[in-house]
Amino acid sequence: MLGVLCLAHQGQPEGYQRKDLCQPRLVDYFQDYKSTYERSQIKNRAKRGDYIAISTKGSEKKDHSAMFLAYDQFTKEIWTLEGNVGNAFGIRERMTEGDKAKDIVKLGGIISNMVK
Repeated sequence: MLGVLCLAHQGQPEGYQRKDLCQPRLVDYFQDYKSTYERSQIKNRAKRGDYIAISTKGSEKKDHSAMFLAYDQFTKEIWTLEGNVGNAFGIRERMTEGDKAKDIVKLGGIISNMVK
């Protein structure tokens, strides 16, 4: 489902990159369903399979996507499934608190009325 939203880049002007449209459009999709949450709400709201918007630059600019797998309450890290990890899919651990958590921008929660 999420990958289909990234196809919006087709027919865009030369110079657009896929990621220029993909991540913002995904966040918009979850906002339309009133299902976006801040990083601080991940530990209470995230469910396996939810969307994580990421900034690889540590800013508010979303340029990477991940799927939520689990939250570790002891280390306060999340486990994510991500592409573009050495040209493959990989599992990563990401901090949810402190300076190292700036890469997690938003959580997009999958809810029942999204699935048809």
